[in-house]
Amino acid sequence: MRIFLSFLLVIFPVYGICSDISWDTGYPSWNYWHKDVTEISYETVYEVQEALQTSVIEKLDRVELIQLTLVEAQQLTGMKYESEIEAEPFLVRSIYMHEFTGEYRIYIFEGELLVTHESLGAQIPVSKRGLVVNLAKRPRKIFVTAGTDL
Repeated sequence: MRIFLSFLLVIFPVYGICSDISWDTGYPSWNYWHKDVTEISYETVYEVQEALQTSVIEKLDRVELIQLTLVEAQQLTGMKYESEIEAEPFLVRSIYMHEFTGEYRIYIFEGELLVTHESLGAQIPVSKRGLVVNLAKRPRKIFVTAGTDL
């Protein structure tokens, strides 16, 4: 039995079951399919350029959300960013497991923001990524999570 437990403790961290999930807050108490929950359009979600991800992740390790200027949002996204009337750009945390088999979904409900990435594939260690998102106002709480389905 001790050998089996030692095996589990060695193997699972290597394959991500006990990986660093410091950004993974889990889901909020509300359900994202609730009728009053607003899904933020995917067209208003912008990935930060790959070359800038390391510095963005370092910043987001300290705070979960950063309000940006229009120029900062454009610099981070490689000029792909488009502003919206009555919305401000924010840099937010996100995590994913399988980048190319899923998508980000962002929901807001009563001042709380949920950033989730659902993908296909086996559970593996999560990767961190900064996203630029247009929001009408600064959320009071942020939830970040990712999931997979085989």
